[in-house]
Amino acid sequence: WSHDIGGHMLGQPTPELYTRWIQFGVFSPILRTHTSKTVESERRVFHYPEPFRSVMTASLHRRYEMAPYIYGEMRKAFDSGVSIVRPMYYDWPEENNAYKYKDQYMFGGDMLVAPVVQPQNPDDEMSEVSVWLPAGEWYDTATGTLLEGGKVHKRRYTLEEIPVFVR
Repeated sequence: WSHDIGGHMLGQPTPELYTRWIQFGVFSPILRTHTSKTVESERRVFHYPEPFRSVMTASLHRRYEMAPYIYGEMRKAFDSGVSIVRPMYYDWPEENNAYKYKDQYMFGGDMLVAPVVQPQNPDDEMSEVSVWLPAGEWYDTATGTLLEGGKVHKRRYTLEEIPVFVR
C-alpha cells in the first residue's frame, strides 16, 4: 500500500499541501516521493522554503525513529496477511463511526492516524480535524493530550503537528 507523493498531475502542489502529503507518507508502509517529470514538479524537500523544509525534514526523521515499530508491525502483517495500514472497520466492524470517518486509519495495532486534509485557516494557521476515537484512552502525540475514546473529537493542528493517536 503506497502512493506517489507529489502525484502525476500537471503543476506543483502548494508547499503546505506537499508538506501534509509527506506527513501522510510517514504513516504509510512505503514512503517515497514520486511525481511527473516536469520542471514545475519538485519532489526534493530541501528545495522548499522555510518553514516547510524544516517541517518535512522533521517528519522524515520521525519516520526513521519509528523503524522498530514499523518493522514489528510489518512482521505481524506478513504473518497475518492484514496490512499495517487498515481501515477502522477492520478492528471495529460494529461501530458506525468506523465507516463514517474515512480519512483516518490504523497504522499497526496501536496508532490511529487522522491526516490533515484541509488547508490551514489563514487567520490562525491551523487546520481542523474531526477524529473518531474508539473506546479507551488515546494519547494525542501532537499535543500531548490524553483523550477519552468512544466519541468524536474536533481538534486543531499547526503545520508542524501530525494527528496521531496512540492507545
